[in-house]
Amino acid sequence: MKIKKSKHIKRWLNYYRIYFDFHYPYKILIDGNFLKLCIDKEFILKEKLSKWLKGDIVFFVTSCVI
Repeated sequence: MKIKKSKHIKRWLNYYRIYFDFHYPYKILIDGNFLKLCIDKEFILKEKLSKWLKGDIVFFVTSCVI
């Protein structure tokens, strides 16, 4: 099952790299509600996403969340 998921992820990342200039380090905007849910569920977001996307990640939050 993981092999199929990995192939789909690689395919979509390649598509975004070519057409939308989506490259390392990935810049991700996080919503406050999503961030609170990750904290409540003890989900290590940066570690999981960097492993999934196979690259460095920079998180951004809006000023109203801060």
